[in-house]
Amino acid sequence: MYILKLIYMIMSIKFNKLYPLYLEYLKTRRLSKGAFELIKISESEFISFKDRYEKDPIFHNEQDKIFKQLIRDEKINDIIND
Repeated sequence: MYILKLIYMIMSIKFNKLYPLYLEYLKTRRLSKGAFELIKISESEFISFKDRYEKDPIFHNEQDKIFKQLIRDEKINDIIND
């Protein structure tokens, strides 16, 4: 039963529209590989990130700026590689 709840929790986080932003935010935190793997599936960490993203306009703008740069870079790389 616990395993099913854990799987449901992980899946519900991964389908949230903020999940890609959350992963990029975690990459900037300089975590060890093991800590990164655990935190990326942590519902409480994700909720903390989501609350901060929704309530702190400065944090919101910083994260959007970082994510837009990554999207832009990916598009440029796709064009160059084609």
